[in-house]
Amino acid sequence: MDKRICLITGATRGFGLSLAKKYNSLGYLVVGLARTAPPSEISGFFEAFFICDLSSEASIDNFIHKFENQFNRIDLFIHNAAIQNSYSILEAMQYSKMIDHEIAVNFSAPVKLTSALLPLLLQRKSLILIVTSLLQLGPKKSAPGYCASKAALANWTRNLRAQLSSSEIRVIEIIPGLIKTDMTSNAAKKGKEPDLLADIVIQKSHKDCIILPGARLAWFIAAFMPNFIRHKLLNGTG
Repeated sequence: MDKRICLITGATRGFGLSLAKKYNSLGYLVVGLARTAPPSEISGFFEAFFICDLSSEASIDNFIHKFENQFNRIDLFIHNAAIQNSYSILEAMQYSKMIDHEIAVNFSAPVKLTSALLPLLLQRKSLILIVTSLLQLGPKKSAPGYCASKAALANWTRNLRAQLSSSEIRVIEIIPGLIKTDMTSNAAKKGKEPDLLADIVIQKSHKDCIILPGARLAWFIAAFMPNFIRHKLLNGTG
C-alpha cells in the first residue's frame, strides 16, 4: 500500500516541526512548506519541501502547480503556519499593512490552499487539521492582526467542517495556548513544549476539536464568564 502523504505549512520550527517529526515517525511521507528551506539537521524528516510566501497569491499558485505535478493525493493536511506581530495603531506607521499581512498568512492562505487542493483531498478519507488559537476568544491588546485572523480562521474551520460533512474528509480544529516558540517573547517561561502537544494531537485525532494544555482552563472559564476572559486577554493579564 502507498504511504500516506502529510502536507504541513510552517513546518521548519516550533509546533509545525514537532508535528512533522511525529507524523514522519508514524510512516507518513511528510511534505513541508515554509518561507525558507529547512536546515540540514531536520531535512531528513521531509519527503519533499517547498518554499512559499503565504502572503503572496503568486507564490501560493506556484506552490500548488509544483505540488500537483509531484503528488496525486493528500491524506493529511495541517494548516499550522502563522505570524504574530506586536504593534499599536498610535505608533505603527504601517498599521493596516501589518494587519493585512497577518490576515493573508493566517487566514486567507489556508482558505486558498484548501480550496485549490480540495480535489486531491477528496480522493482519500483525508484529515484537515487547522491550528487556530485561544486568542479567538478575545483580542490581546498588542496583537490585533493575529487575534482577528485567528478568530476568522476558527469560524471558517467550523463552517468548512459543516460543508464537508457529506464527504469523507474530516476537519479538526486544534486550539493551543502559548507554545514554546520564537514567535512570542514570553513563551520560554510560560509556553508548553511543542513535542508534548504534537503527541496529544495524534492521540486525540478522533475528535473534531482538540483543546491543548495551556488553553483548557481559559476555554472552560470562557464558557461561563466570557467577559472575564476577554478582559484578561485584552489587558494582557491572562
